[in-house]
Amino acid sequence: MKLFRALFLSIVLGTSGATFAMPPKGGTAAIDAYSAVATTGCGRNPAPFVSPDGKLKLTQSTDAAGARFWQAETAAGAVSLETHAWPCPEFLWAPDSSALAVTYRVGANAGGSRMGIYRFGSEAKGPIDVTAAAAADFTAHYPRCPVKEEPNFAAIAWLDGASRLLVAAQVPRHSGCDDRGTFALYEVSVPDGKVLAKYGQLEAKRRFGDKLGPELRRADDRCITQPGSCHAPYAPDKGDGVHRT
Repeated sequence: MKLFRALFLSIVLGTSGATFAMPPKGGTAAIDAYSAVATTGCGRNPAPFVSPDGKLKLTQSTDAAGARFWQAETAAGAVSLETHAWPCPEFLWAPDSSALAVTYRVGANAGGSRMGIYRFGSEAKGPIDVTAAAAADFTAHYPRCPVKEEPNFAAIAWLDGASRLLVAAQVPRHSGCDDRGTFALYEVSVPDGKVLAKYGQLEAKRRFGDKLGPELRRADDRCITQPGSCHAPYAPDKGDGVHRT
């Protein structure tokens, strides 16, 4: 029976060619990360949870309800990190250890991805939202959706110490929108979030492929090169202003 169940699950989960990772119970399972250079919180090795200069450390605990939470231990005390109890957040230290980017998902593995920036030292602050300008641009060119949906955001890589960050904006893969899973990269300044550069999916893969995790690398390029090939079915128009076909 166990063998049959294992074979059944492998067939069901493998037919689409996509990877569906459930949140791990023991903190050891991998997920389809957004960044290839971030440290995933569900890994076993505690060493990467220490800042590059060795002065800061990330630790996790559980609250009274049993939900896991993360904090950064600093000389000034512990700083709570917003992760919405997601068991596999992505942590991205700035090279000079003055800032930390945290990416997490809201809800289950199909939930939306959000991110925040934490600064340490004399300019300690967080979480800082650096995605507002990028979100405004990305949603201005958003594909059709049966209902309004917010794009996913994730921190990908620091580009210049702690002053510039590469972030990804993605059409949610688990949605009813056209072009699901497609994305763009934005180079934003920290902490004001000003957009310094934008890279479409094809250019992003060419320029920053080594920094993209599997969640972004598997984005279907045909949605870009063959417009209309990734349309999703919609309900009939109900006269409510929602874009449908």
